[in-house]
Amino acid sequence: RSSDLQTVRFRLVTLDGEFLPDYKPYPLVELQDPNGIRISQWLDVSPRQGIADLFFTLSSEAALGTYSILVPGYVGQNFEVEEYVPPKFEVLLDVPKSITIMDDHLAVTVCARYIHRRPVQGQHTTSLCRRRNYYEGNSAEHDKDICMSFTGKLDQSGCSSENVLMSYFNTTEHFYRMDPLEVDVSVTEADTDVTLSVTASIPFSYYFGEVTFEDVDEFYRPGIPYTGTMKLVNARNTPMEGESLHLVISHEQQKEILTFVTDASGRANFSLNTSDWHSDIALNGKVKLDHWPKESDRKST
Repeated sequence: RSSDLQTVRFRLVTLDGEFLPDYKPYPLVELQDPNGIRISQWLDVSPRQGIADLFFTLSSEAALGTYSILVPGYVGQNFEVEEYVPPKFEVLLDVPKSITIMDDHLAVTVCARYIHRRPVQGQHTTSLCRRRNYYEGNSAEHDKDICMSFTGKLDQSGCSSENVLMSYFNTTEHFYRMDPLEVDVSVTEADTDVTLSVTASIPFSYYFGEVTFEDVDEFYRPGIPYTGTMKLVNARNTPMEGESLHLVISHEQQKEILTFVTDASGRANFSLNTSDWHSDIALNGKVKLDHWPKESDRKST
């Protein structure tokens, strides 16, 4: 039973001894509520091709319990009327664990599943907000939170995905730097209008990646080329291709800077002339992406 009127349909099938349709009419078909009170009846019901289709409307205030459909002298059948309980479902939000200033887009995926994993059909509303850091002072230009929202329909798998343009949130603006991105999602089930919500907070990271040395020796031999590899990965440990890596060579209060470009694996190989090396050498890998510099750990030889 739900708050809306519902139609209950049933069918009477009559066959003779040879399993052929019987056209004999039923004098009476009655419906009884859980208290045995007749609440509906049908008189002189004539089957067509041995079949009689009947229905009645169950009110929103119908008593709960066992109802009976009776054909006196022929057959009876019971059915249960129970309180309708909307299926329980959960809302799942898939977003990155953190956002870096190098991220152009943010992938947001919303899914809804019933407890038995069947996908939910319905609509979602997703809001993203980056709160202003009010400790930075007040400014007409920076006196508002940065928010956006969008709606969508869950697909047949019960999910919906969106790529959000990160430039909208001023990821390099210091008034907002330290505050996480707040994500609020509401899913409304299509059949029942039941709405469930879920939230997430995604911190911003100003660590975009790392430069490391690979295949380098602890010592060099004068006159023999000193070889090795620098590797650049982003904050999610993914190799970064086509970036300029700077190798700073420090020796005897002098510095030399060599530039290499990373390959598809994020690596850049180097081979250094050691003919003029006569003391300890310090190697330092650097990368500068747009406005944000990053240095590797120094390598001394």
